[in-house]
Amino acid sequence: NLCDAVCSLSRGHDEFRMRWEQRERTIPLRDMLSVRMGAEAKKLRLGFPVDERCTTIELQSGECITFKFGHVEACERFVLCM
Repeated sequence: NLCDAVCSLSRGHDEFRMRWEQRERTIPLRDMLSVRMGAEAKKLRLGFPVDERCTTIELQSGECITFKFGHVEACERFVLCM
């Protein structure tokens, strides 16, 4: 299910926050196992196609959250910030 999301880090840089469709979620960074781009995310067998504009956050719970950016540079910038 694709939708636009607004993401940010907390002031203490210890939580990742997402807002979309009047919903909000906060994820402690310590709960993240990895942040994977494109081909690396394919190894997770997500059940849907990912490309070089996709980044997937893998959580300790086994849940994965995938973002698709408008261009590769934005995707790379997101990974560097995480």
